[in-house]
Amino acid sequence: MKKITLLILVSLLILSSCQSLSEKPRIEVSGSSVVAMSADIASFTISAECVGETTEEARIGMDGIIGEAVAVLKDGYGVADEDLETGALSLSPEYSWIDNKRVLTGQRAYQSVNVTLDDISVIGAAVEDLSKINGISVSSINLKKKNTDAEERLARKLAIDDAMQKAYDYATSVGRKVGDVIYIGDGSSSGAYPVNYRSDMTVKMEASAASYSTNYYARDLEISDSVYVVVELK
Repeated sequence: MKKITLLILVSLLILSSCQSLSEKPRIEVSGSSVVAMSADIASFTISAECVGETTEEARIGMDGIIGEAVAVLKDGYGVADEDLETGALSLSPEYSWIDNKRVLTGQRAYQSVNVTLDDISVIGAAVEDLSKINGISVSSINLKKKNTDAEERLARKLAIDDAMQKAYDYATSVGRKVGDVIYIGDGSSSGAYPVNYRSDMTVKMEASAASYSTNYYARDLEISDSVYVVVELK
């Protein structure tokens, strides 16, 4: 029985040794890419707040400001209902400190609306028209690209190309060749982000009733990807 067990153990060791010897050398590399693109839509937030003696008075005042802003966006810039989304809505009491006492002085109403603008060339004009509404706030302007499928595919391809070029460089530097790809791992978190250089596009509105216009300087976007590749070394 002991001889049989010893024979099995020796056989397993020989098999393991043969497998190790037959395993081909390999190269493990990573690749990355960045693809630049231009934005075609913009998003921003409009908000308003009003303080009144009663909650109803504050709400009506706030509704009036938001309603006027929404009308400007719909009538002047073709913003549809699906391009508007309430971000926040609150009604709360307003207090002041008088003679070291917290005294109720009125009611506050606040609302914010997130807006999507399909034509980024009119951002300056939209901001200028909205600025004519007393009590309105405009913030969080963000440029995006509606569909980034093509850029994402290109980024993936370029990341693979970068990894394979690295593998080729490593292999040829030691007098070898690149063999078959035996593993590809996605190491990305693709997304569109503003880059730190200015593009040639300037979004500008020529004022018709004033000598000043609103300029919004648009930046290009970038999308990135990374990949992990293992190839055999011939």
